[in-house]
Amino acid sequence: MNWKNAIKLQLEDITEIISFSYIAKHYFRRSCNWLFQRIHNYNVNGKPARFSEKDIEIFNTALKDISNKIGSISLSAK
Repeated sequence: MNWKNAIKLQLEDITEIISFSYIAKHYFRRSCNWLFQRIHNYNVNGKPARFSEKDIEIFNTALKDISNKIGSISLSAK
């Protein structure tokens, strides 16, 4: 797997399920554009935008947190 596309490919199955805007705002305190620049490895100020190791940890925490929130929901008709 090409490192430039590794993050993008790993997130491919969930792009329509979760809100990257929510993740950017609530976990990174950044804009959605900031997050997409890193996911897609866009050039920013002449350099490729990348996640730092800390950013990867934050992203993993966000995904686990969202997963736990969704997994704890059980609807009832009452």
